[in-house]
Amino acid sequence: THPHNKYIEVLSETGIVSFLFLILIIYSIFKLIIYKELEIKNKIFILFILIILFDPLLPSKSFFNNWMSCIFWSILANLNSHKIIYQKKRF
Repeated sequence: THPHNKYIEVLSETGIVSFLFLILIIYSIFKLIIYKELEIKNKIFILFILIILFDPLLPSKSFFNNWMSCIFWSILANLNSHKIIYQKKRF
């Protein structure tokens, strides 16, 4: 077995459009957390977890075939739903 890079795997298996969409989602989540009104210790904690989760230099196992993909996509969906709820409350 060899370590995979999740970004290269997404790029090679789904194409450039899906890869750019994934990068856009990750960027918007980071932007939301940075500008959200939270205590500084909560921001640091959440950003630390996100940096570990989305670090492009860390090797990962197969992105689409194991339980790590379930964790990754569930965290990503949860953060995206919080983003949508936060945007609805602002307007």
